[in-house]
Amino acid sequence: QTWPYRLLPPSNSASSATDGNPATAEEGRRFLISVTGFVDMSRYGIIQLLKSIGATYTDSLRAKNTHLICKEATGKKFIRALEWRMHVISVDWLSHVVRYGY
Repeated sequence: QTWPYRLLPPSNSASSATDGNPATAEEGRRFLISVTGFVDMSRYGIIQLLKSIGATYTDSLRAKNTHLICKEATGKKFIRALEWRMHVISVDWLSHVVRYGY
């Protein structure tokens, strides 16, 4: 079974997913997400999912990032993300957003 892609809500609230409208998709771009610990095809798959839901992928982690998707809770990016008080999440979070829209 395939699941419809949904866009991230325009804020960190628990509101429902946006409807695919380009205007609301642009608002979803406020999610700046980097990835660590994933290599090869899994990394590229995550990047494509991020783009499909309206998030912006960044190759390098910066203080302006909002989220870091980690394979494991270790490493330089993980430590820096904690220092910068950003949301450190697993790939399961992304799967949940794609499936349920929040």
